[in-house]
Amino acid sequence: MGQGYASEYDLLYHLLMLAGRPSTHLDAILQFSLERVLSLTASDIGGVILLFDTAGQEPLIRASGLRGELAESPANLLKKWIEGPVNPATTILKLGLHHRVDDYHQDTASLPLFLGGRSSLWAPLLDGKKVVGFIHVESSRPRYYIDSHLQKLQNMAKEIVIAIERLLLREDAAKSGTPLDIVGVSPAFLEMERQIKRAAAHSTGAVLITGERGSGKELASRAIHSWGKRRGKPFIPVLASALTESLFADELFGHAKHAFTGADQFRSGKFQAAEGGTLFLDEVGDMPAVIQSSLLRVIERGEVTRVGCDLPLRVDVRVVAATNRDLAELINQGKFRADLCDRLSVFEIRVPALRERRSDIPLLVSHFLKKYCEQVGRDFMFSGRSGCAVCKFTDPASCATSDFYEALEAYDWPGNVRELANLIVRLLATVPDEILDAKHLPEQYRRRGTAKAPSSAATDLALDTQTRQHIERVLQMVDYNESRAARILRIPRSTLRSKIKKLGIETKRT
Repeated sequence: MGQGYASEYDLLYHLLMLAGRPSTHLDAILQFSLERVLSLTASDIGGVILLFDTAGQEPLIRASGLRGELAESPANLLKKWIEGPVNPATTILKLGLHHRVDDYHQDTASLPLFLGGRSSLWAPLLDGKKVVGFIHVESSRPRYYIDSHLQKLQNMAKEIVIAIERLLLREDAAKSGTPLDIVGVSPAFLEMERQIKRAAAHSTGAVLITGERGSGKELASRAIHSWGKRRGKPFIPVLASALTESLFADELFGHAKHAFTGADQFRSGKFQAAEGGTLFLDEVGDMPAVIQSSLLRVIERGEVTRVGCDLPLRVDVRVVAATNRDLAELINQGKFRADLCDRLSVFEIRVPALRERRSDIPLLVSHFLKKYCEQVGRDFMFSGRSGCAVCKFTDPASCATSDFYEALEAYDWPGNVRELANLIVRLLATVPDEILDAKHLPEQYRRRGTAKAPSSAATDLALDTQTRQHIERVLQMVDYNESRAARILRIPRSTLRSKIKKLGIETKRT
């Protein structure tokens, strides 16, 4: 996450919130990013431009968020950049480096993207080492851009790529009929997402997903499938702990007709049903030892043998396994095969517990409320710090009290995200259409949420200092516009004014 900018502007938070909405399209992400780009650099005009791959040829513009009158069409300009004597395309598209023009009047060989531009700055959008687009800003002032502008653009570029990839993943999953609720911007969540992308980039190699119950292990497995080359093929989930020794072979490998009494029809089995795609084995740590041996042979050889058949059948299936058990401890106890663990963990991904990503709770609450309100046909919605756009109240910031969020963030969530989702369903069923407050929560959430840990005067002073510095930075960024600052801080304006008064913050330039 871009240092400084993300914490102060919450760009990534808002971008990923946009990317998670079913109504959001790519252009909305680009336009939102452009607004922030222009604001951050105080540029006159600019664009956030994506490219698509043309099978080894030069990339062409795919979609763009642009503001300003174009000197020519983007495609013509890109062609001129590639063929011209001064070649930003080589720097940006092929080398993945930034490009800067100090003054177009003096550097007449360069081609401005917009009419009226005197100086410009370009930063590539990088997916790993691949250039997938670029940010471009121009100013009517010559020699305007300095290194600090470049650093801000590079920080933004990283976050824009994350949001675009999240949006495209959601769209691909929706097309396959299995929408993915990818919600989170915390460092722990983004690290898990990075590991998912790395595993998805390889179409072979088993994946082991670990994490507590309810943390989202199946969601991670579906993301691996949807983000990889196998996304057009089946995703078959199997509860491995429910497989008994007598039914294991029939369930996973299938059987021939008349293979045993009652086998009146041929059965292909889960492995063949997942041909070309992904077989997800949940709770793999609870499988009996005999089943572990059979599964190991399938993974090693890529072959299954149906019940009642002599010849093995080749299968092209990626195995993704998940467990909430400590496999290392099970191996020490002799309850799990070490060689199977090695085979399953070519890629290993840990899904963080909800208490390790508490900053995602407001966004998850907003997501679940919107999702379940739509399902039950209810128009009640709130935003609070999550910034939800659907709300029947005049002031979205007043739809939930701070005590409500504080209670949820203080709770330890032994059931993780699944428990939070179930809580929201319960609230929708039991709470009338009014502002949500901590009093509406069941006792176990209120008890933990309202209990405050003792703190020393020195700790309180340090927290006040950090809060004051953060608010001062935000106010400076928005030219001391309190309404804009409150939106960025995701607190009501009245709360901001109270903190300004309490902490003695200056509210105008000195």
